[in-house]
Amino acid sequence: VHGIKIAIKKMIGRIGKEYKEIQDIPLPNVEIRLPDKSSLSIWHCVIDGPKGTPYEGGKFILQLDFTDNYPFKCPKIKFVTKIYHPNIRQDNGEICDQFIKEHWKPTMNAKGVISKLVVLIENPDLEAPIEQEIAKEMKEKEGTFKAKASDYTKKYAKQQYDLSLIHISEPTRPLYISYAVFCLKKK
Repeated sequence: VHGIKIAIKKMIGRIGKEYKEIQDIPLPNVEIRLPDKSSLSIWHCVIDGPKGTPYEGGKFILQLDFTDNYPFKCPKIKFVTKIYHPNIRQDNGEICDQFIKEHWKPTMNAKGVISKLVVLIENPDLEAPIEQEIAKEMKEKEGTFKAKASDYTKKYAKQQYDLSLIHISEPTRPLYISYAVFCLKKK
């Protein structure tokens, strides 16, 4: 029991240090919030859609969950905002396992993961898609892909919301949403 308490203290200390670092030196076009001010284990991340992509102008909300043995396991990551992308599962917002889990090392950190997510949005990995049909469309019918991705962005990612009003009763449940699931308030 004593060993578990020490491990939890170290994990919380590390997550706190990483959160402070991101607040002190933020990533460009990324905002991090804590949905529960009393806990550092769940983060909400808002990524601005990269310029020159079908995601431009959108704000994509992700949840990072550090509750499962971080840093020895990577944080669980889910896109809350629906996105038309070959590396993000359409039904639940999960990202491709190869993207982070297979390359995870305890020396990696949250800022690095978030940076990789920004790159992934801008540059989909067609060698390891989680959504085969979207990847095929992107390769063979790029114009169709861009139009659908742009439509999804307009429909799901161009809303302005007050993130402090997002309530999640169960942090580890799948978070793919229709906007009615959350208590959201348009700004």
